[in-house]
Amino acid sequence: MLKLSNISCQYNEQPVFKKLNFEVKEGGLVVVGGPNGSGKTTLLQVLAGLRRADYGIVTWQDKPLQDALADDLSISYIGHEIAVKKELTVLENIEFWAKLGGDVKYIGFALKTFELERYKNTLCSQLSSGLLKRVALCRLVCCPGLIWILDEPYNNLDNATSDRLDELIDAKCKDNSIIILSSHIAVPMDYAQKVTLG
Repeated sequence: MLKLSNISCQYNEQPVFKKLNFEVKEGGLVVVGGPNGSGKTTLLQVLAGLRRADYGIVTWQDKPLQDALADDLSISYIGHEIAVKKELTVLENIEFWAKLGGDVKYIGFALKTFELERYKNTLCSQLSSGLLKRVALCRLVCCPGLIWILDEPYNNLDNATSDRLDELIDAKCKDNSIIILSSHIAVPMDYAQKVTLG
């Protein structure tokens, strides 16, 4: 179980959010909403272990998150900056991620899932923002992780790709993993827990 206890964050001594409490059990999906500037990205960065909260604690199975990450907890994070190297091809990007933190046997499935086979030898500098987002999402297939933290994953996706992402999220939750994402659009899974900031 992932648990947030009295989490507060601030910038320049001004609170972004205060005393946030919720928990997510295995198989859970949390959708974080709220207006721009309400702290959605900050919260997701805390949950991904990329920054520490100013107050409070995040725990995984009753262990501080940073300690769990130092042991064997694996988190897949996709933020606003999608971290695609534009000087590499689609395939080279996916191979890099798979070799670094995942499994190369999933590369073909990742390409197929996001319909990128015909672009695999294309430089990412030549791709549209929608295709670049699909390349970034391939990390979820190649480097699955136990917890997915996704910042606005539906941005720049067409309807068909959004549907495939929904299927991937649903299957991941049914596999007893945890997903926490921010979104300005409705997520169709009726079991999603909603957290609204601001």
